[in-house]
Amino acid sequence: MSTPLGPSPSQITMMGHNIVAKIAARTKRRRRRVRVAVATASLGLGLGLTAAAIGVASAPPEVLSSAFSCFPSDDLNGPVAIMGSSDDLRDLDESGRLALALELCSIAFSTQGVVSPQATACELPDLRLAVFPNVGRVDAVDFCTSLGLGLPPVD
Repeated sequence: MSTPLGPSPSQITMMGHNIVAKIAARTKRRRRRVRVAVATASLGLGLGLTAAAIGVASAPPEVLSSAFSCFPSDDLNGPVAIMGSSDDLRDLDESGRLALALELCSIAFSTQGVVSPQATACELPDLRLAVFPNVGRVDAVDFCTSLGLGLPPVD
């Protein structure tokens, strides 16, 4: 009489079910970890953006006057190509501050493929400079007033 070698068919079925259950449990754990990581990253990003917005909104005028934003179109509600603040701007007079913001935004526009034959700076209500591509080459006064903004002060 011979004894069967190896597991019986019912044992093989049980082992198969155990393997599938372990794979399903690992997949579930992995998905949960990914979801937690994405949620944590999203929360961190949201908190960071909120803190930045609060910082800009509550910044003193001397800090705001050293900040600028580069808009890739003449839409105040559109995206901002770059927003910067520099100690170099604080040390400059008004005309130097304006020239540096125009130069930095022109570089940003060219690297992002924004057509800007004549970048124009306006002053936002919070005293920051806003630089726009002036595709129509409209006079700076007319351009800024069409956006509801003022001209930046020049010495």
